[in-house]
Amino acid sequence: MNQSKGFTLIEMVGVIVIAGVLSVSAGSLLRTDVFDERYLFEDVLSGARYAQKMAMGRGCQVQFSIDANSFELMHDANCSTASAVSFSGSVFRPFSANEEYSNSSFPSGLTVSSATVVFYPQGWACNATGSNHTTVSITFVGTSSRTLNIECGTGFVYDS
Repeated sequence: MNQSKGFTLIEMVGVIVIAGVLSVSAGSLLRTDVFDERYLFEDVLSGARYAQKMAMGRGCQVQFSIDANSFELMHDANCSTASAVSFSGSVFRPFSANEEYSNSSFPSGLTVSSATVVFYPQGWACNATGSNHTTVSITFVGTSSRTLNIECGTGFVYDS
């Protein structure tokens, strides 16, 4: 008897089809959009909290601003009176002497609402109109939706 060893054509085609289906489905599982958006949200959240702590620690006003493409923290370089505030000093990330607390590389497909909040040395904050009796809400809409809130009366920063 002549015994042949190997695979039939049907077995090989079946393996190729299964490998193709797995590679297509694995591609969608390996997307990083969700992680990139979550990282940015957490970075903005910690940046707003850091702005409040810095204002209280230094005794100077700190401005937190965000728009559709970037966010940044700036402090009153002269630590002057409220009528002559100049937000010209860059805020650096903790434990980094040369990395500004900002981010201008937002993930594509992410929509972020704009806001400007000033934190004061007493801990409270106000929005761009000067009201300290409101809640500033910043929405992030991408693969999921998140909202960052800043209670102006207390300066409390939280996500919902």
